[in-house]
Amino acid sequence: MIGTGHVFRCLSVCDQLRESARIVFVCREAPGHLGDLLLSRGYELRLIPNVEDAQSDAAQTRKALAEFGPLDWLVVDHYKLDAAWERAMRAIARRVFVIDDLADRPHDADLLLDYTHAESSVYDGLAPERALRLIGPRYVLLREEFFGGPRPQRTHDRVSRLLVTLGGNDPIGMTGRVLEAVDSPEFANLLVDVTVGSSNVRIAEIRAAAERAPNVRLHVQCDYVAELMRGADLCVGAGGLTSWERCYLGLPTLIVILAENQRAFVADLDGLGAVRSLGDGEALTPLRLRDALAAAMADAEWRRRSAAIGCALVDGLGTSRVVQALLAPDPASNVAVDQEQGRMSHDSRA
Repeated sequence: MIGTGHVFRCLSVCDQLRESARIVFVCREAPGHLGDLLLSRGYELRLIPNVEDAQSDAAQTRKALAEFGPLDWLVVDHYKLDAAWERAMRAIARRVFVIDDLADRPHDADLLLDYTHAESSVYDGLAPERALRLIGPRYVLLREEFFGGPRPQRTHDRVSRLLVTLGGNDPIGMTGRVLEAVDSPEFANLLVDVTVGSSNVRIAEIRAAAERAPNVRLHVQCDYVAELMRGADLCVGAGGLTSWERCYLGLPTLIVILAENQRAFVADLDGLGAVRSLGDGEALTPLRLRDALAAAMADAEWRRRSAAIGCALVDGLGTSRVVQALLAPDPASNVAVDQEQGRMSHDSRA
């Protein structure tokens, strides 16, 4: 895995499998690996050296998992690992499950999940023909806390609570810029919840800014993001994987692009009307953020429409569909896949 969002989408699958399988996480000993979080959730963890090349990583991973014998499934969610790494893991794993959203490199997978693209054809030539492809928002991985209750019934009449959630690391310091933007008399009555990861290198200055603002509440590495999303009327968020969670909960969002790999995904969501893109984070000043916030708060019709589109995109059953495929003796045995549309049909238990 790589990145906070990748850890959490793997957790969404593991949380549904933990009663029927033994699960072991393997993480590099790199800053922000979230090993303590995984241990606190009751999972087994093996840490490997933070090596740079994929061949060494594969060797270390095989060594870390050797004690468990042949694995039924090896799950990999890492942008820098490809078919060569996956083939190397066949020595210890019967089947390989790849989670991806870039479609920019080959895979040696038995099961391939990508819920950001709309068509499975993006993996033609990148995945073996035998691989079952689960493609599209029908398979969005949501953590249990997101679909554990009914979706909020928002009126969208006014904005009284803003959620600022710009990824676990926020590499360009966008959180601080948003805090500067809301430090204005026009937002004095707006309650602002800000989430940051424990690995955020600017956490001290963010905490100081939050303490100076009476209407700002800071949440560090919190495990109740779903609760914050349910309570918010508007969000400023990164264009990462949690965008799907906001869609499911019908939370209107102003999205900031923080990485190149978010660009196409954000453009698609913006084109559908599910979000409003603010473009590249590097170009956003506090003044531009302030104007965008004011415009969104004044546009109840956009908020209402955005929420409805987001809810329609994500039905909350994606994780269950993926788990069903993993538990099948043969992933393709009870699943019919339309390779053109990336849709999967199930029996009535789905």
